[in-house]
Amino acid sequence: MKKTAVLLFCISLSAGISAAELRDFAIILGGASSIQAGTYVPVTIAAYDTDGNIKTDYTGPAALGSASGGIYVAETGGASTGTFDNDIILGPGYWTGNVRFSAAGSPVTLVCEDAGGATGTAEKTVTPGPYSKLLFTVEGMEHAPGTAEGYTGTPVEQVIGVPFSVTVLACDSWNNMIETIPNPLSARIYAGPSDRETVVPASFDFYAESSASALFTMTINSAPSSPITYSLTAEDITGGGSKFFKDVLFLNLTDFYISAAAPQVITAGQPMAITVNVSHFPPPDLTLAEEFTLETIEIKAVTEPDRADANPPLCTVDLVSYPLPQIAAIDGRAVFTGLNLTYTKTGTIRIRPRNLGPTAMINANNNNRDSNYITVIADSPDSFTYTQSAERLSKGEQASFTVTVFDRFYNPVSGTAVVFAVTEGMGTLNVTSTATDVYGRAVSVFTAPQANCSSIVQAYVSELSEYAERTVITTLTEKFENWPNPFIAGRQETSIHYALDEDSAVKLRLYSMFGRLVWSKDIPKGHIEAGDNQGVAGGNTVRWNGMGDLGITVGAGLYVLKLEIKDSKGTRVLSRKIAVAK
Repeated sequence: MKKTAVLLFCISLSAGISAAELRDFAIILGGASSIQAGTYVPVTIAAYDTDGNIKTDYTGPAALGSASGGIYVAETGGASTGTFDNDIILGPGYWTGNVRFSAAGSPVTLVCEDAGGATGTAEKTVTPGPYSKLLFTVEGMEHAPGTAEGYTGTPVEQVIGVPFSVTVLACDSWNNMIETIPNPLSARIYAGPSDRETVVPASFDFYAESSASALFTMTINSAPSSPITYSLTAEDITGGGSKFFKDVLFLNLTDFYISAAAPQVITAGQPMAITVNVSHFPPPDLTLAEEFTLETIEIKAVTEPDRADANPPLCTVDLVSYPLPQIAAIDGRAVFTGLNLTYTKTGTIRIRPRNLGPTAMINANNNNRDSNYITVIADSPDSFTYTQSAERLSKGEQASFTVTVFDRFYNPVSGTAVVFAVTEGMGTLNVTSTATDVYGRAVSVFTAPQANCSSIVQAYVSELSEYAERTVITTLTEKFENWPNPFIAGRQETSIHYALDEDSAVKLRLYSMFGRLVWSKDIPKGHIEAGDNQGVAGGNTVRWNGMGDLGITVGAGLYVLKLEIKDSKGTRVLSRKIAVAK
C-alpha cells in the first residue's frame, strides 16, 4: 500500500504587499523529464493570488508531498536528508531549493497544498536505479520503495509445518524494484541448516525469468523447541554478496497454551464472567484450538503481587465457597459465567486456570496463564463501627471519634457520608460533615469545654439511616480542689471540684484545725443542683459561701475539708485544706 510522505515548508514575505487572496502555487521542476531515483532536482515554487500576481505577503505554511513518498529536500542539492522545514530558503513569494526523488514512479506527481485549498502540481518520471541489494517481505510486511528500510510492518508468527510465502525483490539502493535485470542474478531464501526447512523453488534466476520479484514457498519442518525465532535470509548467490534478513517467530500447532480472561473491575459479591481459552499460540493470542474439547478446566483466585492462593477463595453469589470451580472446555474454551462466581474481599486478584485433562499446556507453570488484574471494590454500606480515643478529658483536651463503614463482607467502604454532632453537653468538633476515606473511615476531633460536663457525640450514617452515640466526660481537674483558695467568707464563695467515676452519693465535711465540725453537706447519688453536677459521673462542683452549719460565717483560719464518695466500688475519703481570709 502506498503511503503519502508530507513535508512542510513556509513561503515568507520579504518584499511588497498583495491584497488579493491566494489562488494556487506554480511548481517548476528543473532537469530532464525522466530522472533516476535518488537524483536531486532544482525546484521553484511561487504563490499566486487571484489576480495572477506573485503573492508576496503569503506566510504559509504549505505542504509539499507525493503519493509515492520518498521526497527529501535540500537547498543546496547536497546529500541532505532533512525535512522541508529544516533547510528552507525565504524569498518574496518564492521558495527555491533541491528535492531528491527516492521513490520510482511514472510519473511522480509533486503536490503543493495549502490549508485554505490552494494547490499546485508538477510531474517527473523517476526510474529505478541499478541493482544494489535484495529485500524480502512476508505476511505482516509491506514493500515501501524509496524509504531507507524498504518495508513497513512486522512479520506475523508462522506455524511449524505450515507453508508460507516469501517474496524476494531485486532492488536499487533506494529499495525500488529494478527494471533492468543484470546477468547473472539469482537468489535463495533460507532459515538455517538445509534440513530445517523446505523451500520451493530452491533458488530463483531473476535474469532468466525476466522478473525482479521472486515468490518462494517455505516450510519449517521441525524445531528444537517452540515457540522459536529464526532469522530468514535472502541471499544473492551470484557473487554480489547481498543479504537481507528478518526475524520471524515460529509456533507449533501441537503446542497448547492456556489463559484466563475476566472483568477488570468487579463489586464484591457480584457475579463475574470468567473465560478460559486454549490456543496453539502463547497469550495474548486468543486464536482458539478448536480441537481441544471435553477436557476439564479448573480455576482459582490468586492474589497480587505474590500470586498466592487467595483467601477467601472464590464463591458463588449465594456465598457458598467454591475454591476450585470446574467446567469442560468446548472448542478450545471453558466459560464459567453460568456458575455465578464472585469474590468477596477488596483488593486485586487474578484468575489462574489449570487443565485437568491429558493435554499438556506449554505455559502450565508460567504466570502468563493468569487472567488480567481484577480490582475488587466494596459493595454498598451495610454496617459501621463507632469508636472514641478517650472517654474522659480535661478542659481543652481532645479526643478522636471514628466511624468505619463496612459492606456486608466487612470490607471498608469509601465515599460514605457521615455527620457528627454534639447532641448533649458542650464541646466542639473540627468536622461535622464528611465522607469516609479509602479505609472506610470518617474522623472528627472533639475538644473538651471549659466546664465540668458530660457530652454526647453522635455520628449519623445517612446511607444506612442509622446513628450511634458516644459519651465523653469533661472534668476541670482529676483532683479534689477548690478555688479561690484562700477566699473571704461571707463576701466570696469558693468552688469545690471533684470527679466521680460513676453516679455516687457524696458527703462533704469541713473541720477546724482542732477537729470541730464546722460545715457539712450530704449529696444524693446523681444529684444536680442549680445546673452543677454534684453526684454525677464526671466532673462535679459544689459552691460554698463560707456559712457554717449554725448559720454563722466561719472565721478566718485554716480548715480541713473531707470528701466521702460512696459508689459501687465502695467508700473512699479524700481531704484537702481550705484557707479563709479576713
